[in-house]
Amino acid sequence: MSDAERAAGGAAGGCLTLMLLCGGCLGISALFSPSDYDQHTTPVTTQLRVVDEEKEEKEEPKDAAQIYAESMYDLEVLTYEQEHREWEELAKNEDELAQELEVKKYELDSLPVPEAPKPQTERTWTALGSNITTKATLVDTDNENVTLRKTDGQTVSVKKEILVGGDRAFVQSFWEKRKKSEELLAEYHTESNSLSTMIEELEAKLSKAGSKPVPPDKERIFEVVQAEFREREQEERRLQAEMKREADARIAVRQREADARKGREDRITRQFNSWNGSHINVVKAVKRQMNDAGSFEHVETRYRDHGDSLTIFMEFRGKNAYGGKILSNVTAKVDMKGNVLSLSSF
Repeated sequence: MSDAERAAGGAAGGCLTLMLLCGGCLGISALFSPSDYDQHTTPVTTQLRVVDEEKEEKEEPKDAAQIYAESMYDLEVLTYEQEHREWEELAKNEDELAQELEVKKYELDSLPVPEAPKPQTERTWTALGSNITTKATLVDTDNENVTLRKTDGQTVSVKKEILVGGDRAFVQSFWEKRKKSEELLAEYHTESNSLSTMIEELEAKLSKAGSKPVPPDKERIFEVVQAEFREREQEERRLQAEMKREADARIAVRQREADARKGREDRITRQFNSWNGSHINVVKAVKRQMNDAGSFEHVETRYRDHGDSLTIFMEFRGKNAYGGKILSNVTAKVDMKGNVLSLSSF
């Protein structure tokens, strides 16, 4: 075969291979519709985002009461678990605790109670170095001073050292016996209190061992919390309503005060001439006293408010008895209706 034939054969083989590859691609692409292809080529991140959005849509937001109730429930669960572990330990040793309790009770009942010093009887006491004697009963002593109660009921205190040897020995014996009795009594109370405390602790443990903890009731907790929140909301609404009523009342008072001020201002304003500012009734009163009322010419009017009355200061011109026009001033007192109460000139 010539080189030309081999070249032609190679070219034909290459074309055939290319056609097969293209046909394979077309065949594979024909297996899927455009929509199927899009679905199979959706990025993974997009799929996760869609799932997360669906999850967020399904989860409803929790209100404050629900969050608080869940926290309370979790806390009670922890408490229950702790109490249950303690109960299991106590229940396992319940028989031993009961036996120990009986032993401690027996020990308490068996404690010997110290005897109190026997009451003293009257005897004869003698002073050292003399024949002075007295009949009395020993009441108390600190081993230095001796308190005696005589037959007539009188109480006396003497020094131990002034008594004869037999009396001093009697006092010494009494003091030692009482001291020993007090020590024994203190030891008894200490031991008795210790055993009583142990008995109380054992009884508490046995009581706890006999009471199995109850798991927390989630529904009950939620109901209680919801009720508390409802009460709190009602109280808040009540307080808000009360605050609103108080605010409305204050606004109403201020409005009434403003209306009263405005009404008062209106009553005062109506007393004056809107054109030149003169007081209408004062002008009339002045004109009645003028020689020539037609010559009245208003210059200026001022007033002072006294609450229940006004003082009017008016300056005007008018002809006198000689026909000359002069400047005059008057002061008038008027009530809130504008009635002239007094009029004076200066």
